[in-house]
Amino acid sequence: MKRILPLFVLLFFVLSANAADKKRILLINSYHTNLSWTDSLYYGFNKTLKAGDVKAEIYIENLDFKRIRNTNYIGKFTEFIVAKYVPQGIDLILVTDNDAFNYVKQLKENSFIDVPVIFCGVNNIYSFPENFAGIIEEVDVTKNIDLIASLHPQLKTLYCVVDQTTTGVIFEKTINEIVSRRKYSFNINVLTNLTIHELIAKIGQIDGNSVILFLLYNQDKDGVYLTYEDVLDSVSIHSKVPIYGTWGFYLEHGIIGGNIISGREHGMQAGEMVVRLFNGVPISELGTKFGNSKYVFDYTYMKKHNIGLSQVPRGAVVLNNPFLYLKKNKAEIIFILTIFVILVVIIYLLLVINKSRNKLIEIHKSFNQELKEKNQQIAESLRKAEEANSLKSAFLANMSHEIRTPMNAIMGFSKLILLRKEQPKQEFENFLNIIIDNSQKLLNLINDIIDISKIEVNQLNFNLREFNLVDILKNCYNNAEVERIRLEKNDLELNFTFTSGDSQLFLISDPDRIQQVVMNLLNNALKFTEKGSITLKYEHNDDWVDVQVQDTGVGIETQDIDVIFDRFRQVENVLTRKYGGSGLGLSICKGIITGLGGEIGVNSEVGKGSTFWFRIPYNQPQSRGKVNSGNSELRISQLQNKTILIVEDNFISTRLLEETLKHTKAKLILTGNAEEAIEICKGNTSINLILMDIQLPGMDGYEATRIIKQIRPNLPIIAQTANAMSNEKEKAIQMGCDDYVSKPYDLDYLMRSIERLVN
Repeated sequence: MKRILPLFVLLFFVLSANAADKKRILLINSYHTNLSWTDSLYYGFNKTLKAGDVKAEIYIENLDFKRIRNTNYIGKFTEFIVAKYVPQGIDLILVTDNDAFNYVKQLKENSFIDVPVIFCGVNNIYSFPENFAGIIEEVDVTKNIDLIASLHPQLKTLYCVVDQTTTGVIFEKTINEIVSRRKYSFNINVLTNLTIHELIAKIGQIDGNSVILFLLYNQDKDGVYLTYEDVLDSVSIHSKVPIYGTWGFYLEHGIIGGNIISGREHGMQAGEMVVRLFNGVPISELGTKFGNSKYVFDYTYMKKHNIGLSQVPRGAVVLNNPFLYLKKNKAEIIFILTIFVILVVIIYLLLVINKSRNKLIEIHKSFNQELKEKNQQIAESLRKAEEANSLKSAFLANMSHEIRTPMNAIMGFSKLILLRKEQPKQEFENFLNIIIDNSQKLLNLINDIIDISKIEVNQLNFNLREFNLVDILKNCYNNAEVERIRLEKNDLELNFTFTSGDSQLFLISDPDRIQQVVMNLLNNALKFTEKGSITLKYEHNDDWVDVQVQDTGVGIETQDIDVIFDRFRQVENVLTRKYGGSGLGLSICKGIITGLGGEIGVNSEVGKGSTFWFRIPYNQPQSRGKVNSGNSELRISQLQNKTILIVEDNFISTRLLEETLKHTKAKLILTGNAEEAIEICKGNTSINLILMDIQLPGMDGYEATRIIKQIRPNLPIIAQTANAMSNEKEKAIQMGCDDYVSKPYDLDYLMRSIERLVN
């Protein structure tokens, strides 16, 4: 005890010294967190502080002036700030935007007198008190108007969107000054003092040689607070003309681009001043300077409005710039090349695995020669190597079986089709279905091999985006139910329960990979459960989302649970031998869930069943806007008496579209081939929109789109395809389509797209 006490005393002094080294920074925001501008400023500031190796304790307080305009609380707020921070001492005050700047200037008259202040995001203020330094935010309206004028020489009217906030009023004054100079040949109109519904209605009426400059709209005429992104999304959906903007968080929300101010870069510039200040540079030498801006464009919307890459200013940043792909070959050539590529990939992967095995043997032989005195270590290493070789040998043998079985069916029934020239149609179709089914099995096997190869080198790719987890789980449940019926497991019940009670759960992750994991777990449960039940369920808290697949199957031996997720391992039992499999599925699941930052495991008891589970971080998206929610009443009013042509050769897809659209009271015309669709368009001028499947029999959807656009250039066409290639959307737009949806459908997105294009 006598020895321990001095150690505690020493530790106390070390911790006290570290705490004393930390700088105390009070950050006062004009607005609130989760506002894109505020968050981007903080991100840039904090990133630069860490890069500069500045140890700081940051305290954040928000005036919240975007959402709360009643300032009667300011006195109490000041009492709170003084009582909380004066006693402990503050080394620096950091402020964002004008309201916080003006507040702190008054605050320092009585408190924090000697504390330096660094600001960012401040505009239209050009005289600063002593002990103040920072970054001035200057939106160059003239630069943006000049840019619009150069890109749209036929422009007749420019509409500038501003609100009645402090910044919005300043923008309106600037625009009026520009108008008074009569510099431009086109008219400039200001859209302000409008409710959100009035604004959307007004923008929907704008047509012809017009352009919209979206400067600021954060609060409508009635004082309702709105996020920039929600407003811009709604505006872009209803706008028929190009839209430009001024802030970085407007990008990918419908604007072509503009002379852009980045909140992140402003925050980084302010952070650099903080680093210099804490490194001994007097605040009087830091001074003030204007924040950086640059020309940034979105190629997706450039292409939509026929803006070429050569037209934008030199040195501009262009987002989503596509690259060209080879044109589609004939179906017969694609089939041959696909089979050839699949075989080459299989042979290559088998050679790589075999080479790895031989290399391991050579390494161990070398160790045996060089380290004879370490016989025990060598023996242990050899044992492990032999185990690995045994596993890989078993894997190679299993792969040979799994590859040869579907290839035997493909080649055998293909030859039968060639030999039996006059076979019955039903027999011909059955042979084709067998070939297709086994081709899919072979493709799934190849995908598994590729995935496990990527996992081994840590190169498994993820496409993170916002989605509804419940929709993914429902889709998995429905697919599993179809598989249960196909397997004729009538004594097996499939359940899907909402443990949390939610019907929607939006998060940011990779929905395709999550669906891959869930389907693997459900298929395994179906494989190893003959009767009883399989239950799919989920629950979540503030940090995690948990998904479970619980079955009443054969269960797993205790010794197998520890290795079931390992590569090249497969639990050996009667059902495994009956149904086969590569033994890669659970290893791939583990790689996916681990890559998403989660965990995966299993609880099992032989003869009673298993519960496979995984958890992933609950990365919540920003609050989903209520503007243009797409409710059924709005859709009915927008689509009734409209005529929609559905060009789709798949019965299930056609039925899904019919069910999705029937409540809108739109008139639906159905066809399964491109030639008939062209004839319908020639004879029916009342068609308002086409849903065009791309992979049609005979003439494909792209060629049909080209011909129809020659007949009716303004007829909106939405491409729909199950092709999952990342460039498919860009290709669809390039070929003349107005929008693109992939299968399986995101029905909310599909409806929003239809509503936007028919109105």
